[in-house]
Amino acid sequence: MEEMTNAVKPYESLEFTDDFIFWKVLTTDLYLCRELLELVLGVEIEKVELAEGQKTMQPQPDSHGIRLDVYVVDEAHSVYDIDMQTKLSEHLPKRMRYYQSVIDLNQLESGKSYSMLNRSYVIFICLADLFKVGMAVYQFKNLCVNDTSIELGDETEKIILNAAGSRDGLSQKMTNFLDYLMTHEAKDKFTKALAKAVDRARNNPKWRNDYMKYEADKADLINQGIAIGEARGKEQGIAIGEARGEARGEARGKEEERIYNIRCIMSKFKLSLDQAMDTIGLSKDEKKRMLSLMNKK
Repeated sequence: MEEMTNAVKPYESLEFTDDFIFWKVLTTDLYLCRELLELVLGVEIEKVELAEGQKTMQPQPDSHGIRLDVYVVDEAHSVYDIDMQTKLSEHLPKRMRYYQSVIDLNQLESGKSYSMLNRSYVIFICLADLFKVGMAVYQFKNLCVNDTSIELGDETEKIILNAAGSRDGLSQKMTNFLDYLMTHEAKDKFTKALAKAVDRARNNPKWRNDYMKYEADKADLINQGIAIGEARGKEQGIAIGEARGEARGEARGKEEERIYNIRCIMSKFKLSLDQAMDTIGLSKDEKKRMLSLMNKK
């Protein structure tokens, strides 16, 4: 098997929008983490009690797990997931739905009352517009369809920031933050603090080693998944080839192999289907074909 050779971005060129630096900065500087949450939500937060990076949650051993970029708990026990999304996927809304459900399952122990569920927020920071309408901030709550003045009161919110969106009506601080995400140019106290934190991260030798190990482990797991997929694809291809002809069997085997590769990568790295297909380098046409095949299974 030919190993994947995707180029690893040099550590010195990593920015706040790169996932490794993103979660390292926000989990080691709780003041910046709190300030970011206050900016996004427009509320005051007294204190961030906990900020965990790359937190994995899996409700059941055989269920689909999630990996949160930054998992935060404040002094009021409200829970926040902050994720950087540099690549958009049409499945992003359902991903947010699943994240919120798994966060709730993680909070509520067996036998506990539903009243024990804390307020929770899922925040995705994007560099492009998922909804194609030009807004910079999309904030979602559960409201009554018949009368939108009635809120369900489940204490959950989902927020999507679109750094490429219009700056109309935004505060100067939010404008500066979104500009920083797009250009990496710091213009005010907050973005300058973020830029300094990124510089400190780049000059941290331990984190540099952590990053190289992080990328190496990721590549190894992807290659392992591909190897398993190739073996399974060949087995299925042989079986089908014997029954229906070698040529058709080989073609079907390659399809099965690719589908299995995609599913392995999704499971190993907690990625969406679209992200997994990007990881193995599928073209737009190949993605459409894979989606069609996988929907039939």
